Amino acid sequence: MKTLTEQIASVEREIAMRKHVYPRWVEDGRYTQQKADHEIECMESVLRTLRAVKRVLPACTDFAEKGEPGNEVFSMLGEAFGEQQGEMF
Repeated sequence: MKTLTEQIASVEREIAMRKHVYPRWVEDGRYTQQKADHEIECMESVLRTLRAVKRVLPACTDFAEKGEPGNEVFSMLGEAFGEQQGEMF
């Protein structure tokens, strides 16, 4: 399994590639502008999710080891995923 840092870097490269390639695909009729925008937005959401997981993972690991959640875990989870809460599932 690849590390979160490696996954984040890969998604960042993928987003950059799509931003470079999709304008030509739209011009060639391969994608509509709406489809291109949607696909890039989805990958940007993946990137935000991976970054959020990387931020909260240490607190979650600490929680698992201690067996009791600290308020900081719930606070971090809320901050990390709050903006996507209604859209995640």
